[in-house]
Amino acid sequence: EQQKAWAVNLNGFDVEEAKILRLSGKPQYAPEGYQNNLKVLYSQKVTPGSSRKNSRYVPSMPDRILDAPEIRNDYYLNLIDWSSRNFLAVALDNSVYLWNDVSGEIIQLLQIEHPDVYVSSLSWIKEGNYLAVGTSNAEVQVSAEVKLNLWGMGTKIWLAQEGCKAPNFSCLVWGRTVHSQLQRARQTQAACLTCVTASSQVCSILWSTNYKEFVSGHGFAQNQLVIWKYPSMTKIAELQGHTARILNLTMSPDGTTVASAAADETLRLWRCFEMDPIKKKEKEKANSAKTSIIHQSIR
Repeated sequence: EQQKAWAVNLNGFDVEEAKILRLSGKPQYAPEGYQNNLKVLYSQKVTPGSSRKNSRYVPSMPDRILDAPEIRNDYYLNLIDWSSRNFLAVALDNSVYLWNDVSGEIIQLLQIEHPDVYVSSLSWIKEGNYLAVGTSNAEVQVSAEVKLNLWGMGTKIWLAQEGCKAPNFSCLVWGRTVHSQLQRARQTQAACLTCVTASSQVCSILWSTNYKEFVSGHGFAQNQLVIWKYPSMTKIAELQGHTARILNLTMSPDGTTVASAAADETLRLWRCFEMDPIKKKEKEKANSAKTSIIHQSIR
């Protein structure tokens, strides 16, 4: 009681009623007409969005590092693609290799015989059993079918190559598509939603399928990956490890892992979009419901 009386005489208020933090019980509220001389913070029912801390954990180190010798240092090329059947295709100069994410096995799929020709682009079909390979001499090679054993080490490949020279046909379709998009943009006078300076060369961008985020791959000077939140465009994380500029990015079929190919002749796998168990179960439940509806409609 004596200490309380001293506090009232010295400070002009009761210290017990001016606690900043309360560790138990209900938070106190300021009485009506109370003058807060110490600018004491009282509890708020809702925390502002700007002050909420991102609780999602993003590993700063790659989950795995693979060698990529003789990968061409040209980010205009599309040198990696991850299939829906969990096979990562990589173009290394004049060869194409497949990496099995389940077994870790690496297989050489094809090699171009001409020494001056290299692989400039590759892409899996949605079902993951056909791979299109574009070369520097304007040829597109499509595998008849790539049948792979996903679970065993003894992977077998049945491959039939069909070459088709199409220097005018790839360009014409692409040109029409771009032209129509530009025409629509001019007609609607599309405006820039937001702009953020990355402070380094942007070589590749990839949207996440699990979060409202995207990842960008960069060159000089950090050669890093940056995860951005959309639409606020705030940085979630920076992933460093490459010693040369990042050339391409591709996503695993489950949307959890990003593979980055860089001019340092390595591939690095980053588990940067791992879902928490609750959201993962909700997504799987939603997907199963969609599948059942599709099956019912087919029947």
